[in-house]
Amino acid sequence: MPAADEAAQLRAALASRPTIDLAKGVVMAARRCDEHAAFAELARVSMSCNIKVALLAAVLLERVVLPATGSSQQALPGAARAAVDRWVQSLPVP
Repeated sequence: MPAADEAAQLRAALASRPTIDLAKGVVMAARRCDEHAAFAELARVSMSCNIKVALLAAVLLERVVLPATGSSQQALPGAARAAVDRWVQSLPVP
C-alpha cells in the first residue's frame, strides 16, 4: 500500500473516532454493557450489513440528536436501520 493511501486511511480513522466513541456510549446506555461489548455490537451490525462502522455511528448519533429528521438513516440497509431503532428505543428516558 502506498504511503499516501496509508496516510489518508489514518486521517479518516482519526476523523471518525470521536463519532464512533460517542456511538459506543449510546449503545452502552441502551444495552447496559461495557465499551468492548458496545463496539462489538456496532461492528457486528456493520459487518452483517456491509457498511462502515463510522457511517452506522454517524446515523445513530443523528437519530439521537435529531430524532425527527432521520434523513441519513435512509442510507442504511434495513437491518442496520432496525438496529439503530432498537438502540434508540432502549435508551433510558431522563
